[in-house]
Amino acid sequence: MNLEMLDLLATIKELVQKDASPSSPEAFDVVKKMTELATKNIKDEDLEMFAEQLEKAQAITESEEIDFYLPNFFTSEEEAFIEDILKEMEALQNKKED
Repeated sequence: MNLEMLDLLATIKELVQKDASPSSPEAFDVVKKMTELATKNIKDEDLEMFAEQLEKAQAITESEEIDFYLPNFFTSEEEAFIEDILKEMEALQNKKED
C-alpha cells in the first residue's frame, strides 16, 4: 500500500469518526481520490475502454455470485460510508440529468 492510499484511508476513518455526511464535499472528494488512485496508471486514451470493461464486469457480478474477494482495508462502517457516498453522488448525477 502506498502513502496516497494510507492518507486516503486516514481521511475516511476521520470522516466516519466525525459522522460526516455522505453528501459532504469532503466525502465526495474521498471517492474522487479513490477513483484517481485506481485509474492513475491508465492512459487517457484507454479510460473509455476501461470503463466499458468495468461495466461488463459489474453486470456479471450482479447476475452471478462470485466467491472472489480482494483484501479490504476498511471496516464495515467505513465500507458502508463509502457506499453511501456513491449513492449520494449517483443521486446528484441523476438529478443533473433530469
